[in-house]
Amino acid sequence: FLNAGVRAQHWNFNHENLISPRIQLALKPNWKADMLFRFSAGVYYQAPFYKEIKSLDGSFNKNIKAQQSLQFIAANDYEFQWNDRPFKLTTELYYKKLNHLIPYYIDNVRVRYSGENNSKGYSYGIDARLFGEFVPGVDSWISASYARTYENINSKGYIPRPTDQGFRFSIFFQDYMPKVPSMKVNLTLVYASGLPTGTPVSFDASGKPNFNMAYLLQKKLPAYKRVDIGLSKTFIDAKDRRPKSAFWAGFKELTLGIQVYNAFNIHNTIANQWINDVSSNYYYPVPVRLTGRFFNVKLDFKF
Repeated sequence: FLNAGVRAQHWNFNHENLISPRIQLALKPNWKADMLFRFSAGVYYQAPFYKEIKSLDGSFNKNIKAQQSLQFIAANDYEFQWNDRPFKLTTELYYKKLNHLIPYYIDNVRVRYSGENNSKGYSYGIDARLFGEFVPGVDSWISASYARTYENINSKGYIPRPTDQGFRFSIFFQDYMPKVPSMKVNLTLVYASGLPTGTPVSFDASGKPNFNMAYLLQKKLPAYKRVDIGLSKTFIDAKDRRPKSAFWAGFKELTLGIQVYNAFNIHNTIANQWINDVSSNYYYPVPVRLTGRFFNVKLDFKF
């Protein structure tokens, strides 16, 4: 199976014309194993939005260009049976060449862009996800990925971008009580290596942005760890049973759920707030924490 196309855009802010060709090839070999191979390549553009057009000094750059990504992806889908239950393993390898990048900086949860196409970069990684019925009748999945993203600002050398994730592993598992199948429990587990800490925005003596700060502060945030636990009870299911009461007969589905998010109350760090010591001109990072443990109750219903 071959699929090819092209997308054309015109951006009237700077009168830029963008042409994005792309192609995808899918091969399904006549093997005993049920496998599908996919290969794709293309050129993609992302036109800047308001914050990317605005420079750090507050001016607007009308000569800014759309960021460009030249992408190559190789993927495999493998479907199989295990203990008479369906499973699917999806794997993807990718490489992206990035041009006309607009660097950005994170202070607390505020994102500030340079307003210039003064960077280039590249990204590569591998993603793998296994879907299936580990417990008969309910879907679960396991995923793992490794991704790196680098940029070169003003030809000073390659450093990790703020989106440089590294390793990530997650599990979503569901089960139910054998004697009460309408009551289900689910567990979500996430582990991800820390992102770069980001850098504060600073200016030199002439008032121009100092892009060297990104090269001086190259550290990682602590790893992200989280466990969510959920419990749900289905009282009305149109597929299996209908209530006899006239009032409840108006509902097609009725489910009550309770979730405990961040069950172990782990204090994950999302970013740093930078505090500048004027006397020494040193920047101190103050961690910005995400929400700790909290509970949620929800009621889902359909008429």
